[in-house]
Amino acid sequence: MSLCLLLFSEQHGLCVESGQFYPNSVQSLINDTNIDYFEAVDGSRAAEAIVDSILINGRGIYFDRLANYSSTTPLERLSVSVNQTYRLRLINGGSVFSLRFSIDMHSLEVIESDGLPFEQSIVVDQIIVGLGERFDLLINTTNINPNSNYMIRVDTLDKNNNPRWHGRAILEYSNNNIDVEQEESFISKNCSKQYPCRILNCPFTQYGSDKDSFICLTYSNMTTSSIHIDKNLVQLETTNITLRKTISLTHVEPSLSTQMSGYEAINWIGMKLPILTQPILFDPIEARNQFTCTNTLLLSETNGEKCYHHVVLKLNDTIEFLVINHDDDQHPMHLHGHYFHVVEQGLAELNETSGIYVSNNPNVECDEHAQCQYKANISTNNNVLLVKDTVQVAKGG
Repeated sequence: MSLCLLLFSEQHGLCVESGQFYPNSVQSLINDTNIDYFEAVDGSRAAEAIVDSILINGRGIYFDRLANYSSTTPLERLSVSVNQTYRLRLINGGSVFSLRFSIDMHSLEVIESDGLPFEQSIVVDQIIVGLGERFDLLINTTNINPNSNYMIRVDTLDKNNNPRWHGRAILEYSNNNIDVEQEESFISKNCSKQYPCRILNCPFTQYGSDKDSFICLTYSNMTTSSIHIDKNLVQLETTNITLRKTISLTHVEPSLSTQMSGYEAINWIGMKLPILTQPILFDPIEARNQFTCTNTLLLSETNGEKCYHHVVLKLNDTIEFLVINHDDDQHPMHLHGHYFHVVEQGLAELNETSGIYVSNNPNVECDEHAQCQYKANISTNNNVLLVKDTVQVAKGG
């Protein structure tokens, strides 16, 4: 996994990457005691996260649980000056974790997502960058004590705040000659009811059990600049939608009776992949012929169907996707070569005390095969005006 920070100023442009390193011992894959099972603050999971460390620019602490060893590699250091404004571009190029980014004692002014500017910038303390997402933000070094350095923190959403999954770097003010890197020497903002922390891009309505100390901001708090909004597309009364398509994400459980292994599915239909020597994406007609979908659902008494999912459109068609996630994981959704308008976001219902998942979003109804639609008494009202090419679909959302 990589989180790339491009730091723009007149002086320098730096790229900071955080890397997920997997165990080099096969025993880690065989013995469950060697696996740290990730569970987010809302109770959602990730792929069995056999992850040793998150490094920044190849630097940081490497943990080897089997050898009971951790490295002393120096942390990456970004040099800045007082009374300046710096632009950072965050890119999550990983495959497992959403990452929560912050800089001690510095506010983050978020100005754009996925390459498109916001109508208004949003000032927060932390930002969650999902898989494949990009965010640009500004940090201002005015009214900051230049005789101190400040920790750059990259964390996961893990409910136990597992220190093995902490990426760290140092924001270093020029010429202060401070070499301290121990984390306990740095002071982070104490999020409290009196001084809550604002977190942008939350995949849930509250962050864990301490909802008074954290204010979750979601897609409804982000608006793309009006020059990038297709007003004809988002007007409910006048939009001519050519096709409506539901994409329901779920995990098919293994079956002992059919000796079928479990796997991820879309609309309860498995994905059949072409062989590597036949790049089928370059020939969509051939793809439809070879991997046709008859939409046979995966029933308990059959092995169901595996095919090549496809949607056939014509130029200038308008399609509305309703994306539902009934899996335990948070899933990224990306559309190659296209931007799309996010017009609605529905999130799971959580226990108000614990912040743990209780039930799926109540605005949709689904049958036993995760075939979903809006409830009859629910009318969509386009509560979001956000243009992106990658979104995170949370558990139950």
